Formats: sequence, structure tokens, C-alpha cells
Amino acid sequence: LMVAIIVVNAALNARKRAGTLPHAFAISLAAIGAATTITLVILIATHAIKFIPSQVVPFTGMIASNAMVAIGLAYRSMNASFHDLRQPILERLALGADAKQATAGLVRRAVKTGMSPTVDSAKTVGLVSLPGMMSGLIFAGVDPSKAIMYQILVTFMMLATTSLSSVIACSLAYRGFFNERLQLQ
Repeated sequence: LMVAIIVVNAALNARKRAGTLPHAFAISLAAIGAATTITLVILIATHAIKFIPSQVVPFTGMIASNAMVAIGLAYRSMNASFHDLRQPILERLALGADAKQATAGLVRRAVKTGMSPTVDSAKTVGLVSLPGMMSGLIFAGVDPSKAIMYQILVTFMMLATTSLSSVIACSLAYRGFFNERLQLQ
């Protein structure tokens, strides 16, 4: 139940960044729900975490919050790109491209934008920044190699989550900028 509350709340917050995008809550819920579920299943199946509330709930919070931020950034990028690049999109449509072809570069850019904070922070973990969990575990007396292992787990978990959620959200959201006759709105 707590996992569902976290995912729904994250989707509600991601929807706020969608602007006028139709069905933003449903798209956000699908993207965050899928990314959270897939990531949690992998973590539990590989025994990286145990299937107990004290581990599943905090990891769900980390996963859903990163997915929410990634989707919010992707929505902002898509809204700006659809506004700024309206003419090139219309030209591609006029030349016979379908909606997917006309917006492929724009969608790809939005996915990259959604993932960029997580990718940038992953590049410097342990070199420039010492994340709180890893530092906290070391200060608590845990073997540093074990603390580093947990931080690597969290870093890869965040990369997986942001990539999955951004790809799913952008793949579903771009259609909302077109009407039923595939005309740009």
C-alpha cells in the first residue's frame, strides 16, 4: 500500500510539470509505476535488497522521486521543443512524415534532458561528491568497501530508473501534442 501511495504521489507531482499535455497524470503514473516496478523486481530478484517493508519502502521512495524529477525535466524539454520547433515539425509532417518520425529528435532530446542530472551525478560519485548514504555507512563503522558497494547499487538503480521512466513518459507523451488527425496542436 505504501509503495502505491509513493508512486501515485510522484505521478501527481510529475503531472504539474507537464503544462497542458493531455493525460499527463496517466502517462506519469504508467512511467513511474513501470520504472519502479521493474527496478524493485530486479533489486529483489538479485537479492540486493530483501522483500521487507523496511527496505522496499525507502528504495521505492528513492526510485519514484528520481523518476518524478526525470519525467518533470523531460516534460519541460518537450513543451519547450514543441513550442520552439513548431515550424520544422510542421515541415516534416507536410513532407509525409508521421508524428513519430517528425518528433524523433525532439523526443530523444527530452529523454536525454530527463536523464542528465542522474548521469552527471553518476560521473562524479566518489571522486567529487561523497553521497550521504555511503558517507553515513562509513561514519557508522561499516566496512568502506561494503558502503561503496551499496552506493554503486544505488547509482545503477537511479540510472535504470531515470532511463526507463524518461523513455516511457516521452514515448507516450509526444502523441498528446497532436490531434486525432495527426495535426500538431
